[in-house]
Amino acid sequence: MTTRLLIRIDEHWPRDPATHWVLLDAANTVVQQGHSGPAHWPAADVCEGVLAGAQSTWLEVLLPASPRRERPRLLSYALEEHLVGDPDTQHVTVTHSHPEDKLNRTGVITVARARMTQVLAQFAQIGRPLRRLCSALETVPAAEGHWVLAVDAHCAILRPGLEPAIAFDGSTPEALLAALSSALPIALSRRRASTAFPAALQLRIADTCTTPDTGATASLPLRIEPGPAWHWWEHVDAASNLLHGEFASRQGRDAQWQRFRAPATIVAISAVALFVVNLTQVLGQRQALAELEARSARLFEQALPGTPAVAPAAQLGRALDRARRQAGQLGTDDLLALLHGHLAATGVTPLTVSYEAGTLSLALPPQTELSVLLTRLSLHGINAQAREGSLLLSAAPQP
Repeated sequence: MTTRLLIRIDEHWPRDPATHWVLLDAANTVVQQGHSGPAHWPAADVCEGVLAGAQSTWLEVLLPASPRRERPRLLSYALEEHLVGDPDTQHVTVTHSHPEDKLNRTGVITVARARMTQVLAQFAQIGRPLRRLCSALETVPAAEGHWVLAVDAHCAILRPGLEPAIAFDGSTPEALLAALSSALPIALSRRRASTAFPAALQLRIADTCTTPDTGATASLPLRIEPGPAWHWWEHVDAASNLLHGEFASRQGRDAQWQRFRAPATIVAISAVALFVVNLTQVLGQRQALAELEARSARLFEQALPGTPAVAPAAQLGRALDRARRQAGQLGTDDLLALLHGHLAATGVTPLTVSYEAGTLSLALPPQTELSVLLTRLSLHGINAQAREGSLLLSAAPQP
């Protein structure tokens, strides 16, 4: 059974090593959960992290259509007006892209490279290398026509419809709601201008938090709808993996190889077995051919002693023809032999027959397909030529 340990990484980790974690089984069912330092984390097959709070920023930018190799440069230009610092100091992950007019509206998550380096190095040092790392901003599911607000002990994530989520930090849920009270009107004013005004704000509170009273939520400029309890690990699998490029996880590649290892092994064994069978068959055929050639050489030597073997089959045929004549039998170029071969091959009765010097001339009916007859005669070892509606037959040439 494969188990996964999900670690919630807030902005104070690893300075404050204690953090929330959840252990999931192969069916994504919670086996254990708690809040402790790395020394007390349970054993697991793989370890994954979730960057909480404002450690990451989720933006949307408009990019022109371009080859993939040009995307990093275009993203760097597009992010300059959205980020306070230099875009080159940020690790950028593309989350989605869809056409809008003649451009592509592209979602990107940015995380400081220094923070990525620190987190990955710390997990490697404690012997828990991360197979996957994602942003908590993507773990809040979108609700078309509604906004979703997920609140836990020290952070709130606002998902404005289908747009990228925004993180708010605070010491208590009440402080988070107070910060939202001032931020929501600004966000709503832009939606009113674009006629994309939400119907309500769905409030999802973590089990570890107390539900804010009516007075705290009354200051929010939206109708509040209670939603299911918020669990930070529920939608992690739908989030983008931040470990790519220079931060690509070797453990992830090893896991992919493990997934394909058994099928690849079967394919390799099958290929080796097929190669061995083919090699055995080829070697057997070569051995049989060598034996046949040796037997042919012995027979040729017995039939024609002292004669060099240039074309053994043809030479034996010519010697057999001479022996037949010496014994008073028909040769291959005799009249009766050629006429019998013609009738056996074609079955066409000639109109006239003439024979001279080993060549048989046959006049055939006018409707006869000479090309078909030539093919049949060649298959019977008879040299045939068409000339003015007649066939000229002779024995196949011998060397």
